[in-house]
Parts: sequence; C-alpha cells; structure tokens
Amino acid sequence: MLNGAATHYRSRPVTAGHPAGRPCADPACPCPARTPDAGHAARSGRPADRYEAWMIHTRHYRLVPLPDAPETAVGISLAVPVLRKRLLRTAALTPRQQELKGLLTGLLQQLPPAPPVPDRSNQNEGETP
Repeated sequence: MLNGAATHYRSRPVTAGHPAGRPCADPACPCPARTPDAGHAARSGRPADRYEAWMIHTRHYRLVPLPDAPETAVGISLAVPVLRKRLLRTAALTPRQQELKGLLTGLLQQLPPAPPVPDRSNQNEGETP
C-alpha cells in the first residue's frame, strides 16, 4: 500500500506465527496476533484510498499522541504548512461511485460561469461602493 502500487486492500490477514514456529499460549508473549483487528475487517478487499506524499519542514513535524495514552503516537499533525504534495495513487472508485462522479461532473459543466468578483483593491478605507 505505501508505495502506491496496490489497488485494493488484502482480503485475508497476513498469517504470522510465533518466531519459534510453534503455537503460543502465553498471553505475555510478544508474538504477533493471529486474529485480524477491527481496522482489517473495515478495509478487507476494499479499493485503496487516495495516497499522497507531503513534504513538510522538519521544524513543523509534530507527533500526535492518543488522547488517553500520551506516550503512544498515532500519526503526525496535518495542521502544518505543506511545501509540496505529490500524488502517489488516486482513489479506486466503485462502479457506483464512478457513475455518481460522472453525473456530478455533467451537472457542473452545465452551470453558467460565476460572475466576476469586482476589484475593490483601489478603494479608500471607509468608502462604500
């Protein structure tokens, strides 16, 4: 997913096992979970989302913590100046979404152009048009 090549999420979870290659019944063991999480169930087999690479200055890079666990980072702040955006993958639309997009595009193309906005840059302060 991260390199933009996949068009759909995996429909089955990755089967990961205990590092020693044996079943593990120890709940304190750090071996990978064998059951898919809620995130996998929500995305399983669905089309991939739009994916962009954002370049931001390091001084604006801020980790965002979980509200109830401040020591756990869940991402980075998006409320920063973006130096450059690069589209890596467009969203894969379902046939119904493609149909709706086509209808909306057709409707928007039929609208008359918006009237020009009057230039008021040379008005003095306090004057009314």
